[in-house]
Amino acid sequence: MADKKDRNGEFWELALERAHLGVWDWDLRTGDCFYSAMWSQMLGYGEGELAETSDLWLQLTHPDDRERAVASGERHIAGLTDSIETELRLKHKSGHWVWVLDRGGVVERDAEG
Repeated sequence: MADKKDRNGEFWELALERAHLGVWDWDLRTGDCFYSAMWSQMLGYGEGELAETSDLWLQLTHPDDRERAVASGERHIAGLTDSIETELRLKHKSGHWVWVLDRGGVVERDAEG
C-alpha cells in the first residue's frame, strides 16, 4: 500500500511540475502554509527562499488586486461559494508582476466551518 501511495504522490508531483502549476495549502486551524517548489519558481524564487507563512501571498499580491483576492477567499471560507477562482498579479523576485489564476477550495471543514 505504501508503494502505491508513494507512486501516486510522485505521479501528481510530476504532473503538476510538467503542467507548470504551483500548489499552495493553508491550514486555517494552525496557520501553517505550504507553497510548492513550482509555485516559488513561477515567481523566480528557489525552494526555501520564501517564508511559508499565511500572509506571504498577500505581501506578494499587487495592491490593486488585494481587496478582490481577500474578499474572494473570505466568501469561500464563510461557505458562500463552492470554490475560489481569482486572477491576480504576484510580484516576481526580479520586480515585475506575474499574472496567475488562483483556484482553490476548502478541503475539510469542522463544526465551526
